[in-house]
Amino acid sequence: MTEPVVFKRSIAIAMLTMLRAIAPAIVAIGTLYALTAIYGLPFKSHFMMLAVLVAILAPVILRLPPVTSMQLISRQGPTAAGLMVRWVLLLVTLLFIGYLTKFSEDFSRRVILTWALVTPVPLILLSLGLNEVMRRVMFAPSNARSAVIAGYNDVSFALAERLRKNPELCVTVDGFFDDRSAERLGLDDEQRLLGGLSDLGPYVKDHSVEVIFVALPM
Repeated sequence: MTEPVVFKRSIAIAMLTMLRAIAPAIVAIGTLYALTAIYGLPFKSHFMMLAVLVAILAPVILRLPPVTSMQLISRQGPTAAGLMVRWVLLLVTLLFIGYLTKFSEDFSRRVILTWALVTPVPLILLSLGLNEVMRRVMFAPSNARSAVIAGYNDVSFALAERLRKNPELCVTVDGFFDDRSAERLGLDDEQRLLGGLSDLGPYVKDHSVEVIFVALPM
């Protein structure tokens, strides 16, 4: 299965994916704006320029791992550590740009230092929260597509096992269709023989099966 996974709840997943892409920039700019207000500084001129740079760079440097690399078990530690490293990289990039353009001298060092230290906290919390929401949407039972396999052999068995062990692929295999008996095929309780090949069409129609894998000899 090298094809992209197509999800039933594609609109919700697309919206969450877009939110995950822009969330780091929103958090960074929002924190910067809040700190300038706390310190009584106007949010204009050089601060506006900094916000524009963050809006451009953050989606690239602070981007979260793609959905397809998520694991069923949440991995908060590596995600948080990766965000911290990318946040430092973003700060270094901004400092380098400020040094080249000579704008770094115009900023309040108190605001920038506080911003650099405070921003990772809401950034990590929001990112972990969005990851968990995405995980719940992806792995919801309503998102799984039903499938059957025509033909039982080593290849179709390996495919069924992969789908069973990787729920992020969102495909649930109901069973196999083969003209040989379950005893001859050596099927166990987890490998259901649903009928012969002639039974495949009626079963697909009656059970609204959405995916059919064909594993028959040429």
